[in-house]
Amino acid sequence: MTSKEVSRQVRQSLGLPPIEESKPTVPVEAHVCEFPLWAFSKQRSTEKILHIDYDDGSFLTIKAPEGMPGIRFPGYLDVILLYGQRDLFLQDHTSLSVYSILKTLQMDPQHSGNYAHFRRDMQRAFYMGFETDRFRHPATGQRSHVFFFRVLQSMQLTKNRH
Repeated sequence: MTSKEVSRQVRQSLGLPPIEESKPTVPVEAHVCEFPLWAFSKQRSTEKILHIDYDDGSFLTIKAPEGMPGIRFPGYLDVILLYGQRDLFLQDHTSLSVYSILKTLQMDPQHSGNYAHFRRDMQRAFYMGFETDRFRHPATGQRSHVFFFRVLQSMQLTKNRH
């Protein structure tokens, strides 16, 4: 008997409902993020290119010559967008300290590994490029063009923590 079967029988004997297994998500047009880049593993990804062909004939290619960002990268972007969105409406850039980003994510800013991972993930994101024909032309509704873009247009990081 496996541990899953034991757990299932224990839950059943206690009158608890069975735990539903998570179902894989299916990419759907108009989702903000059709798949999580950082979900390949809990370790830093060594993937440098990802190509997805969709059933409708469209595609998405992600090229990351430095490797994919780590699993904490979405958190970094969330904090930057949350606290920098006002700046981004007024100008084409925002400025935040790495210290405040790490503190917001409840990560120890004094731990040098956190700072190093932040720098590495931001560098990887800067070089990461996207190529897709998933966007529809607003006037025709057709997928008539291939779009090339990046997550970050430009970036400045301090050389050290002090």
